[in-house]
Amino acid sequence: MKIVADTNILFSILIKPSGKTYELFNTLTIKNTLFIAERTIAELSKHSNKILKLSHLNEIEVSTFKRELLNRCKVITDLQLPSKIIQEAYNLVKNVDLDDAAFVATTIFLKAVLWSSDKPLKKALQEKGFYNIFDSETIQIFL
Repeated sequence: MKIVADTNILFSILIKPSGKTYELFNTLTIKNTLFIAERTIAELSKHSNKILKLSHLNEIEVSTFKRELLNRCKVITDLQLPSKIIQEAYNLVKNVDLDDAAFVATTIFLKAVLWSSDKPLKKALQEKGFYNIFDSETIQIFL
C-alpha cells in the first residue's frame, strides 16, 4: 500500500521520538511505502526551532532523526504532479487550508491513502467524497 504522510505526522514523531506515532511509522514502513510531498521538507525546516524546543533533543539529534525519517520516505516533487491533479486537490481543500493541497494532490497522484491527524481536513474531504484519509487510529488497518 502507498501511504502519504502529511507534515503533522512527521512533526509529531520529531517532537516525541518515543511516542506511538513513531512506533506506528516504523510498523507501517515494514509492509508499505511511505511518501511525502516536497512541501513537508520545507515545513519541517520552517518549524525547526519549535521542534527543538518541544522534543527536548539537541540540534544534532533532531537533525539526525529528521534525516533518518526523511530517508525512509519517498519524496514526490511538485513538478511530478500533473496540473489537473493539483487543480482537483485545490478544489477539495480550498475551503479548509490551501497548504494541504500538496498532500491531497500527492495522494491522488499515487492512488494512495493520506495519513493525517488534521480533523478539519478529514471532515472536509469526506464531505466532498474523498475517503482516502486516515488518522493514526484508522491507518492501523494497513499493518
